[in-house]
Amino acid sequence: MARTALITASSLVADVIEAGQSFVLVGFTQVSSETAEIGDAYDPATGTFSPPGIPLATLRAEASAQVMATRAARIVGGFTFQGVRYQTRDDDRENIAGAAQLAFMALVAGAKAGDLFWDGSVDPVTGAPVPFAWIAEDNGTVTMDAPTMVAFGKAAAAFKQGCIFAAFTLKGAIERAPDAAALAAIDLTQGWPA
Repeated sequence: MARTALITASSLVADVIEAGQSFVLVGFTQVSSETAEIGDAYDPATGTFSPPGIPLATLRAEASAQVMATRAARIVGGFTFQGVRYQTRDDDRENIAGAAQLAFMALVAGAKAGDLFWDGSVDPVTGAPVPFAWIAEDNGTVTMDAPTMVAFGKAAAAFKQGCIFAAFTLKGAIERAPDAAALAAIDLTQGWPA
């Protein structure tokens, strides 16, 4: 009696049994082995066994989790509008959306392009009118008229939507990958908005 691996036509170990040399099980290749385990891959050219790879479902789940983590980080990681980088943390996006709404209301009320005093802000010390400005990621200020503020709000919303759809596209490619090699070939760093 010897420890014998029963090998399927696809070169996988289906079972490991104790069998004599005269034992024959139709449909399986039989190989004597002290190391083979159920699920191992068998290489008939070298006569070696190797453990099974990570299941494709596990690889897909790991890749999808990486995409979702990247999506979350990119949404809060800032974006560029008219050549200037701005922050996009949750509060930042809320503030941008609110200011864009106020700018739209100012436009409806008659604010004109080029008017930097559209929001009616005043210096708290002097009471003098001050132009509307947004703080950039580098802590510099950028003045904006009402149409620019509306465009800024639309760009911020489009940036977040772009992150969501980039993740959606990548996750679709992950699910369609027929095997581990095709999955590994997907570049998870591509397709994200700047």
